[in-house]
Amino acid sequence: MERRYYFLGQPQIFCNQQLINLTNAKAVALLAYLACQPQPQPRERILGLLWAESSSSAARKNLSNCLWLLRQQLGNDCIRSHDDRLGLGSECWNDLQTLWQFDQPDLTTLLHCYRGPLLDGLNLRDAPEFELWLLQERNRVHQHYLQLLEQAVQRYDDWQQKLQLASHGLTIDPLHEPFVQAAIQACLALDQRANALQHYTNFHYQLEQQLGLEPAAATQALRMQILGPPTGTTLQPPRLPAPTNNAQLIGRERDYALVDRAWQASLQNQLQVVLLTGELGIGKTSLWQTWLGQIREAHQVIVARGLEITQLLPFAPFLAWTDQSALLDWLFGAQSPLAPYWQSELARLIPDFKQREIVPPLNTATPAEERRRIFEAMLQVLLLFADQPLVLVLDDAHWADQLSLGWLGFAAERLQSKPVLIILTYRANQVQGELANLLWHWQRNHIAQRHELQPLSASESAQLVRQHGGDIQRSAQLYQRSRGNPYFLHELLQAPSEQIPSSLADVLGLRLTSLPSAAQALLSAAMILGINSRLELLQQVSHCNEDQALDMLDLLLQQGILAEQTGQYQIAHPLIAEVWQQHLSPARRQVFHRRAAEALAASYAGMLPLVAVQLASHYEAAGNAHEAARYAEMAGYHALIMASGQAAVTLYQRALSLETTPLRMLGLGRAWVLEGDVLAARASFDAARQAFEALGDFAGAAQASLHLAASYQ
Repeated sequence: MERRYYFLGQPQIFCNQQLINLTNAKAVALLAYLACQPQPQPRERILGLLWAESSSSAARKNLSNCLWLLRQQLGNDCIRSHDDRLGLGSECWNDLQTLWQFDQPDLTTLLHCYRGPLLDGLNLRDAPEFELWLLQERNRVHQHYLQLLEQAVQRYDDWQQKLQLASHGLTIDPLHEPFVQAAIQACLALDQRANALQHYTNFHYQLEQQLGLEPAAATQALRMQILGPPTGTTLQPPRLPAPTNNAQLIGRERDYALVDRAWQASLQNQLQVVLLTGELGIGKTSLWQTWLGQIREAHQVIVARGLEITQLLPFAPFLAWTDQSALLDWLFGAQSPLAPYWQSELARLIPDFKQREIVPPLNTATPAEERRRIFEAMLQVLLLFADQPLVLVLDDAHWADQLSLGWLGFAAERLQSKPVLIILTYRANQVQGELANLLWHWQRNHIAQRHELQPLSASESAQLVRQHGGDIQRSAQLYQRSRGNPYFLHELLQAPSEQIPSSLADVLGLRLTSLPSAAQALLSAAMILGINSRLELLQQVSHCNEDQALDMLDLLLQQGILAEQTGQYQIAHPLIAEVWQQHLSPARRQVFHRRAAEALAASYAGMLPLVAVQLASHYEAAGNAHEAARYAEMAGYHALIMASGQAAVTLYQRALSLETTPLRMLGLGRAWVLEGDVLAARASFDAARQAFEALGDFAGAAQASLHLAASYQ
C-alpha cells in the first residue's frame, strides 16, 4: 500500500493516490510527530504531548482510539509498535524526511519542496505541550529550508537563478538579510537597478516597522552601489497627452495675445509665468486649452489640476500626471535618464509605481531636509522635459495642496533660463495661505504677469448666442441674466423656453432631472467620483452596461454637463454637482458613495495611498466609519512620511474621530512632532500608551513610551 504524507503547509495524507480526510487533528499530529523523530517514541512521551490533561487511563484509551482510526484508514502497518514504542511504518513517504535528506537538490525541487510552515493551520488548544513542541519544530524546519536556499544561492553561477532563489526565500522570510543582499547583487548583475532598489526599500521598510532596526552595513553598501551612475544611452521623454479645446472662443483675442507673447518670450530661454484669474465660469481653463491647440512649435505639456477633494493629499495635482505607464517605464527603466538617487527619492514620493507598499524615508532627516529632497526629486524629473519648450499648467490652483504650491515656487526659481511657460489659473476670492504667498512673491519680483479675464460685452454675448444658434432677439435678456459670464450664458441658452425659472440652479435642476435614468446614474457616479471619473469606474458605480454607458456619456458631454480631460470625465461646473446633489436622497447618496469606494479600491488595489483621502471621504459618506477611519489613517501615514505635518495631523484626527485605536493615537503624536507641537505630541503618546496597556498590548505601550521619552530630548 502506497502512503504519502505531506506535513509542510496544510497537512495532506494520501493512500494509494487517494486523498484521505483525517478529521481527527490529533491523529494528524501523531503522524507528524513520529515523522520528525529518527527513532520510535515511547508511548508515555506521546501521551504527555497529546493528552497531558487527561487521566492516565483516559489518555491511553484516546491513544488506542487514535491508532485504531489510523490503521483503519491507512492500513495496519502505518504505525509500528515495538516494546511500548511507536514509529511510522516503513512503507511510507513523507516530505519532512525528504527535506532533511536533501544534499544538493535541483532548482525546481528546491523551490517546490517547502509548501509552508509545519502543520500549517493545525491547532491543539487542549495539548499545550504539543503546541510548544510544534512551535520549536516549525522554527527548526524553517531554518533548515532557509539554509538549503542559502547554500543553493551560493552554489549557482547563473544570476537569473540566484535572483529566483533569493526572491523565493524572501517570500518565506522577508527579513532574511542574506537573501536581500543576493537579490540586489543579482539585479545589479542583470542591470535591473529599479528592481534592486525595490528589494532594498521594501526590506528597509519592513525591518524598521517590525524591529526598529537599520540594514546591515553590507546591505547599505549595496544600496550605494545601486545609486551609482546609470550606464548606457537614454531614451527621449515620452510625449505626454494634453487636453485641448478646438472651439473658437469669442471675445478672447486680447487674452490669447497675452498668453502667446509670453510663450514666444519663453522660447528665448527665459521662464515666463502667466496668472489667469476671474470669477467662476469665466473661461480660464477654456482659454489655455484653446490656445494650446493653436500653437505649432514642438513642445511638451504637463498639466496638473487642483481638486477640492484632494487638498489634503500632498503633491496630488503633480502626481496625477505620473500615473502613466509610459512615463514610469521611462523614469525607472534600464535606460532612464534620471539618476538612481533621484529614482529612489521619486519612488518614495509615488506611493506605488510597481504595485508595492509605500516606501518610507531611507534614513532619519529633519522635516526641512525631507521637503528639500522631495522638491529636488520632482524638479529633476521636470528638468528632463525642460530642454525643449515646455508648457506647465496648474489649473484651479486655489485647490492645490500647500506642498505642490511650495514646490512650484521652488521650481520656478530653478527654471529661470529654460524655455518654460507656466500657466496658473485660480479664483481670486479663494486665494489664501501658500497660494497667496506664491502670488505675492512672483508679482513683487516681476516673475509673473497677472491677467484677469473679463465678462463678455453685450455685443460679444450676442455673437455667442448667434454662434450657438440661439434666438438673437433674446441676446439682450440673456446678457443681463448672465452678466456676460460665458458659462452662465451658455447654460441659459439651453433653456427650452421663456418659462424657465429665473435661478440658474433651477435651470440646471430642470435639465438634470429630465435626463434619462441611466444618464442620471452616470451623472451621480461622476459627481461622487470626482477626480477619478474614468469610464470604467463610471460604469461600475452607475451600474450601466458598456453600450448604455457610452450612449449616456455622449449625451452628457454634448449637453456640457460632463467634460472630458485626458481620458477622465468630470462635471463641467461645480454648480451642476451642487444642484444634482440636492436631487439625490441621502440613502441614494450613501449607496453611490459605497459603490465609488468599492470601485476605487479595486481599481487602485496596488496604490491605495494615492486615493486614500477619497476612499475615506466615500466610506464616511456611505456611513461606514470603520473603513473611513482605516483609509484616513493610511492617508495620514502617507502625509507623515512625506513631511507634511499639518495634513498628517488633520488626517489622523479625522481617523480618530471616526474610530479610536492606540495606533492612530501614536500616529497623531508623530504628526504633532513633525508639526512642532511637542505638548500635543506628548498628550497623544501618553493616551496611546494608556490605551495599549488597557488592551494588554505591552509591546505597543513600550513603543508609545519610547516616543514619549524621545519628545523630551
